[in-house]
Amino acid sequence: MGVSGWEKDGPIVWVEKGVTLKGHDTFVVLPVNNDSGNDVDEGLMTQMQQQIVQALRNEGHNVIEHDYESKHDAIIVKTILLSYKTGDAVGRWFGFGAGAAKCTIRSTLIEASTDNVIAEVISTKVVDTGGLYSIGADARIADDVTKDISSAIINITQNGK
Repeated sequence: MGVSGWEKDGPIVWVEKGVTLKGHDTFVVLPVNNDSGNDVDEGLMTQMQQQIVQALRNEGHNVIEHDYESKHDAIIVKTILLSYKTGDAVGRWFGFGAGAAKCTIRSTLIEASTDNVIAEVISTKVVDTGGLYSIGADARIADDVTKDISSAIINITQNGK
């Protein structure tokens, strides 16, 4: 990314012991819920859902973008925006957390036939320095966190972790 202050740590991934997603072909990707306490543009929420949908489709999975009745073999992907703050580039110029852009997203994978949580992925990014070089970080941060989440979900479907 080239922006100073950009956290590069990967997402936290938890998979229930003994669970494998190999063989599960259908995923129900529910709309992203906003639990951040901030007003967030619906377009951003839809964009996050579509990133996850597209990542799973690119791997050859059948993806349904809304809840549906026959869930016996599906994995439900429930995603929540836990925190989102756009911050401002001028504040980031001063550093020390002033003007920081922050985003945290959690996706929970639920086995539809049992309603058991089988995996969770949490990712956070913070851009807290960089000043004018970090202009637009608020627009990119949700995209980057969702890419991390999508990659982790794909990794779980391929490798189980």
